Amino acid sequence: MGVRRTVLAALGALVLGGCGAGAGPGGSATQAGEELFTAQGCGGCHTLAEAGSTGTVGPDLDQALADRDPAFIRESIVEPGARDAPGFPDNVMPRDYASRLSSEELARLVDYLAATAGR
Repeated sequence: MGVRRTVLAALGALVLGGCGAGAGPGGSATQAGEELFTAQGCGGCHTLAEAGSTGTVGPDLDQALADRDPAFIRESIVEPGARDAPGFPDNVMPRDYASRLSSEELARLVDYLAATAGR
C-alpha cells in the first residue's frame, strides 16, 4: 500500500509540474507556445529570434512586442487591425485566430511571445 501511494504521489507531481504554472523560458509552457508559433506558420511572416524565424511580411516581433503586456499581444493576434503597424499593409494577417485557436492555445502563444519577444 505504501508503494502504491508513493507512485500515485509521484504521478500527481509530474502531472501538476507539467501544467506550466510558473514555467519560464525553456519550460514546458514556452515549448508549447513555440510549437504553436511554428504550427500556425507565424514565422513565415514574422521575425522572432527565439524561434529562429526571419519573415518580413509582418512586423518583427522582437521589436513590436518587446516589453508589451499579454493583453496587447493577445489583441495583436485576435484583432490584428486594431492598431497601426507602420510600414505594413492592413488585412494581411489572418483575422480568425480567435476561432482557429482554443483559448488555452491562445494563452500559450501569448505567454510564449511575452516571454521571448525582444529577449
